[in-house]
Amino acid sequence: MPLEGTDSGTVLVTLAQARRHAEITAELRAARDRWTTALDPVANYTATREARAADSLQAHCRRDHADLHDQQLQRVLGRDQDEDLDVGVGL
Repeated sequence: MPLEGTDSGTVLVTLAQARRHAEITAELRAARDRWTTALDPVANYTATREARAADSLQAHCRRDHADLHDQQLQRVLGRDQDEDLDVGVGL
C-alpha cells in the first residue's frame, strides 16, 4: 500500500508499515553487529601490524642514525690517530 501525502507535507504511515520498518531496522542493525564482530579480528590484526611496522621503521631510523654517528666518530678517530702517528706517538 503506497504512503499517502497530506496537504501539510506529512506522510501518513500505517501501524503495519511502522512495524515493518522497525523490523527491517532491527535486522539491519543485527547484520551490522554481526559484520562488526566478524571483522574485529581483522581490524585488530591490521592495527597491530601497523603498530609493529611503525615500531620497525623507528628502529631502522634509530639504527641508521647510530650508524651515521659511528661513521662520523670513526672518521674523527681515524684523523686523530693519523695525527698521532704523524708526530710519532703510537697508541
